[in-house]
Amino acid sequence: MAGFKLATILKTAKPKDVRVLTIDGSPHCLQLHFVVEQAKNIARSDAKVAHYTIVHGKPFQISPEAVRTARHLPQIEKLLNQRKC
Repeated sequence: MAGFKLATILKTAKPKDVRVLTIDGSPHCLQLHFVVEQAKNIARSDAKVAHYTIVHGKPFQISPEAVRTARHLPQIEKLLNQRKC
C-alpha cells in the first residue's frame, strides 16, 4: 500500500526530490528502496531520489544503480563470483 500512496504523491504533488533513509540490514531496508524506485516509475516522476542507509550510526549513500541491481539476484551472484577471481 505504501507504494501506491507514494506513486500518488509523486504524480499529484510532483516533489522535486525524495530521500529514503533506512537502517542497514533491517528486514524492510531493501523493500523501501525498491518501493520508492517502483513508485517513481509508475508515476513517471522526474523527482530525484536519494537513497541512504544507516551504517554504524552514520548515513551511507546508495546509488539508484545499486538499488536496481539488488533486485536481480543473478546479477548479484555474478558480481560476487567476479570478486572471488
